[in-house]
Amino acid sequence: MQRNTNLSGINRIAFIGNYLPRQCGIATFTTDLCEAIATEHSETTCIALPVNDIEAGYAYPTRVRFELTEKDINSYLRAADFLHTNNVDLVSPATRIRHLRRARGQSHPGALA
Repeated sequence: MQRNTNLSGINRIAFIGNYLPRQCGIATFTTDLCEAIATEHSETTCIALPVNDIEAGYAYPTRVRFELTEKDINSYLRAADFLHTNNVDLVSPATRIRHLRRARGQSHPGALA
């Protein structure tokens, strides 16, 4: 079986989620996914938008173009503006939706607490 890995028409992909050097499984997953796609599709620009759990943030690599603040809904709104302004074609959100709902005081039946 041949797989189609053509990303024709997709010029910019944004990965939202924890990112290395933050130490957690989601950071490792998001970083590995972003780097694998960037390597496989060098003609596509891959950027990362990590979520900081500490005020000082982290020493992120250059692929990081915008940092969100955990539990600050305004930083998520600014991130949406950033994605729109920078003509991002595709967003890979990892597990951030759960945190956005929490920031708004909403819950979801299937979400983890």
